[in-house]
Amino acid sequence: MKQKLVFETKEQLKDSFLHKLLAAEIEDEESIIQYANVFQWNIFEEHRLAVLHLQMDESNGTIDLVKQNAEKTVLWNRLKVRIAAEDSSLLYGAVEDQYILIAPAARERKKPEKYWSEWHQRISRWINEEKTSYRVFLGIGGKASSIGDYYVSYRQAMQALQVMIRNFPGKSVAFFDELGAYTVLHHLKELEAAKLFVDKYLGPLLRHSVGRNADWLQTVRVFLDCNGHLTETAERLYIHRSTLQYRLEKIEEMLGFSLQGAEQRFNLMMALKLYDLYGLPSAKMLKK
Repeated sequence: MKQKLVFETKEQLKDSFLHKLLAAEIEDEESIIQYANVFQWNIFEEHRLAVLHLQMDESNGTIDLVKQNAEKTVLWNRLKVRIAAEDSSLLYGAVEDQYILIAPAARERKKPEKYWSEWHQRISRWINEEKTSYRVFLGIGGKASSIGDYYVSYRQAMQALQVMIRNFPGKSVAFFDELGAYTVLHHLKELEAAKLFVDKYLGPLLRHSVGRNADWLQTVRVFLDCNGHLTETAERLYIHRSTLQYRLEKIEEMLGFSLQGAEQRFNLMMALKLYDLYGLPSAKMLKK
């Protein structure tokens, strides 16, 4: 009982510490440093923050939110014990109903994708052992090297998590640094404007692809990914360079502009991201 009481007290202290550390405005920096010392945690060492999200399988019908929150609390308490036993250098806690993980950047060994994927697999395995139907997601922010950076990393991790869950259902781990423009486009409220933008730059390609074998969209996507390098694009598409040049000429004819200009390439990339993000068909196709 004494050990349990000590553990619970320490966990409450840790949550209080994270609330202070992840506040938008740091009010008492000295207090934060003192908290960190209690946990023997070097706050000035470079760290990376992740937000852990547990999502219940909704295929079983109506969900009792009160019951679900109680289950998640019990599950989180069990996960904390296993996380502490697995790696004492990883700081964890809860802030605003979000579960936080903060790891020293050195633990990533310059392979952050591998490091966090392994944590995702580990936590998913523990969840499965609990015989629950929760899926595990990790949104991961940038590195923090000063006290003020932790809040930024936290907001980045939250944004990466939200974009992933809403728009990339096949993913379970997302880095803010890798999502790029998606993190901004995610907040676009004028959906009609997005439809018109997609139609202007991708509409002709989408309409010409219907009922045909040619995937004009994929050709443009790979061409842009390869920065307009013809040989690399042809190799990735498994076609001859001359075939690619013919395709690009047809695409320019359909679009009505050259693919060589930086501005038009940027607009095409933006249209592709909007198309991926919202699953938007051409506006003119919607009217048919």
